[in-house]
Amino acid sequence: MEISNNIRAKVLIDALPYIQKYNDKIVVVKYGGNAMTNDELKQAVMSDIVLLSLVGIKVVLVHGGGPEISDTLKRLGIESRFINGLRYTDKETIDVVKMVLAGKVNKELVALLAEHKGSQLKQTFLLRCLNKFTLLYFLKKFRFRKYSQRNEVYSKRM
Repeated sequence: MEISNNIRAKVLIDALPYIQKYNDKIVVVKYGGNAMTNDELKQAVMSDIVLLSLVGIKVVLVHGGGPEISDTLKRLGIESRFINGLRYTDKETIDVVKMVLAGKVNKELVALLAEHKGSQLKQTFLLRCLNKFTLLYFLKKFRFRKYSQRNEVYSKRM
């Protein structure tokens, strides 16, 4: 599908106030593990993160990896346990969680960013989010306020 130059220009005109508003601001993007299971979506998210960085927005990418963790635990013969929807992480499980998030998921996301010319980005950060409490602690510590719950996007308080 070809996009006309008129439509491209309109999109840029509509986006300009937001680009100006968030230029040189920190925006935290929570990228959940279930959203990482679709390769097309994963490529689109990485492309959008690179674009945000290129227009001057400092992106902090907080990622999960639940499906990858569950799959690895299953292959290792370790039962996944959940309490009220949250993964129960005992000593044996935490080692697997760290291995999957730091050793696999994080490296894949960095490689995808590099594919999208993100290797030049100095102000994009990847954080391993072991659970929502980690994310909430990070947001509270650095005094972030919620910007859009629907998209799990956060912006720094002025």
